[in-house]
Amino acid sequence: MKTFWLSTHLDYACRHSGACCRARWPIPIERDRAAAVSNAIASGRVSAPLEWFRIEPGSPDDVSGVLAQQPSGACIFHRPASRAVAGAPAAGGCAIHEWRPRSCEHFPFVCVIDPRGVHVTLSHYCPTAAGMLFEDNETRVVEGQPVLEDGRIPEGLDARESLPPADGRGARLLSWEDVTAFESALVARLSGDADVPDAPSLDLFERVRSAVLPGWSWPEAPAAAAGPWRELAAPSWGRWSTVIGRYLSAKAHASWAMCLGDGFRAVERLVDLARVVLQVEAVRACVAGDAPLDRLRLTGAIRQSDLLLVHLADPHTLVDRRR
Repeated sequence: MKTFWLSTHLDYACRHSGACCRARWPIPIERDRAAAVSNAIASGRVSAPLEWFRIEPGSPDDVSGVLAQQPSGACIFHRPASRAVAGAPAAGGCAIHEWRPRSCEHFPFVCVIDPRGVHVTLSHYCPTAAGMLFEDNETRVVEGQPVLEDGRIPEGLDARESLPPADGRGARLLSWEDVTAFESALVARLSGDADVPDAPSLDLFERVRSAVLPGWSWPEAPAAAAGPWRELAAPSWGRWSTVIGRYLSAKAHASWAMCLGDGFRAVERLVDLARVVLQVEAVRACVAGDAPLDRLRLTGAIRQSDLLLVHLADPHTLVDRRR
C-alpha cells in the first residue's frame, strides 16, 4: 500500500523530546505489550512501582489498562534527560520504548487510509514536527516510506470501504482522482498564501473551544484580542507566511474532515478554523511575553493549536456544518 506525505514531514524521526510523555493524557496499554513490560520489570530490566497501570472500566478487550502517571503528570515510564557527562549524550526518554503502547508508537502521526493508500500528516504538538515547518523546502504531496518500519498499516481513520465525497453541490460523487487534485491544489494555494488575515474571529474560536472533549478545557481568547493582534502579531505574520502556510497545508492533507464532514467544504472549514486558532494562540503568546511574534512564540502557538485541534477537540463536532 502506498504512503503519501507532505514533503515538509517526509524526513520525520522522533528526537525523544518527551513532550508527548508529559502531556498528562491517559495512555492505554494493550495486553500483549503490558505482558512484555511485566516481564521486563520482573527481570529487573525496568524499574517501576507495583501499581504501574490502572484498570479502566469499559476498556476494549485488548487493553490491560491505562499507564500510571508521576506527580508531575508525566507517564510513569518517562525518564527526564540528565546532563551530559564528559561528552556523553544525555540519558532519558521512555524506559519501555521497545514495548511502548500503540498510541505512543503512532504519535505524532495522523493518518487516513482510503483506496488510494495511507495519507499521513503530523500533530505539531510534537516539537520535532513543529520545528520541521521552519525548514526551507517546497510543500507538496509526495509518496514516501511507510509510517511503521515493519510496514503495518497505522492506526487512523479507515475509509477504504467508503465512497469518495460528493461535489460541493451534492449533485454527484467525485472520483478519488478528483480528491487527489483538490488536496494538491489546496496545499499549493495554502503554502503560497502570504496574505495577513484580519483580526481573529472570536466566534470561530469559541466554536473550536466548544468542541473540546468532556474532562478537558481550553482558556478563552485574550480579552480584546483585536488590539494585540494588530500591534504584536499581524506586523510579523507575513514574515512567517511560509511556515504558517505549511502548517495550514497539514490540515488540508490527510484530513479527517473529508470523511467526517461534507467533503471538500469540511476540509476548507477546518483550515479556516485552524487559521483562527493559530491567530488566537499567537496573540496569547505575544501578550504573555509582551513582545512581537517571533520564531519561539510562533512555535509555541503552533504546538498549542494542534494540542487543541488534534488532541482535545472532538473531530465530529469540529467539522459539523450545522454549528
